[in-house]
Amino acid sequence: MAFKKDVPIGVALLGLFLGLVVGGAAVAISSGLLTSAKGTSSTSSQPQAAVSASTSGLSSSATSITDSATSTLAVNRTITVSETSNTAVMHLQASQLLYSGGSTVTIFGTLNPQPALSTGVQVTTRNPQGIVVDIGEALIGSTTGTFLYSLPSGSSANWIQGAYSINATGDSGSATTIFYYNPSQTTQSGTRLNLQVLAPSAASPGQLVYVAILLTLPNGDLDDATSWSVLAVLFPDGTLHDICASTGASSGCTGSLSRIHTGFYQVTFTLPTNAQRGTYFAEAGAVDSAGNSARALGQFGIP
Repeated sequence: MAFKKDVPIGVALLGLFLGLVVGGAAVAISSGLLTSAKGTSSTSSQPQAAVSASTSGLSSSATSITDSATSTLAVNRTITVSETSNTAVMHLQASQLLYSGGSTVTIFGTLNPQPALSTGVQVTTRNPQGIVVDIGEALIGSTTGTFLYSLPSGSSANWIQGAYSINATGDSGSATTIFYYNPSQTTQSGTRLNLQVLAPSAASPGQLVYVAILLTLPNGDLDDATSWSVLAVLFPDGTLHDICASTGASSGCTGSLSRIHTGFYQVTFTLPTNAQRGTYFAEAGAVDSAGNSARALGQFGIP
């Protein structure tokens, strides 16, 4: 390189040095070797993943894969975590709608599915004014999912005429039912038989079904059956399946009948694994020792 004679040699050397510095910086920037303190730039061909997740019951994540040689490819993946609800359903009803002075009020309830262990429910009865006239506890059987509670009517001055509410509450749920009370109405025991059939609201193919039967007299007292005129389940296809009521029943019957205590019976049977959807009707007919008879229906469905 030749220098002009009119340029001082020190100035020429300074210009050469500055030119080298600026040129090196340009090369570094173009090759990606120079980084800024405000951010980082990378030309690595390794995929970069960004994942976001939610802490709620439903979580989702999105993965973004970036390549310097190609455009950004976004891959969305949703992961759903759901909890299966197995909430128990409680049903409650009185043995009859109308009670008179001095009669026994009998309350019957079921819990479906039945609890793994026997558990108690608190039963509270209120008069038409909302005043508590009785409070007690009933035990739900772990194998049957049923419970029974009885209380005497007219036991205090708070037993006035009108509609009464009964609530049963436990760890597995609660239910409420009503009955009517008339202190001046009189009834005669043994002149009429009340029969109730209580089945679960829903079942599934292959399930063991529990159906409860309650027999009471007009005064609310429990009454035993001496014979059964009918004990069967009507399937949605129109076929009638007899329940085996004794060890000597026909070979074509299904399920079994057991006596829990006076006036309280339980029918159990297993639905076929290919049981069709629809409504199933459980029918029971009983006769007591005085010759009184009654029939009733209960129903459940396979959704």
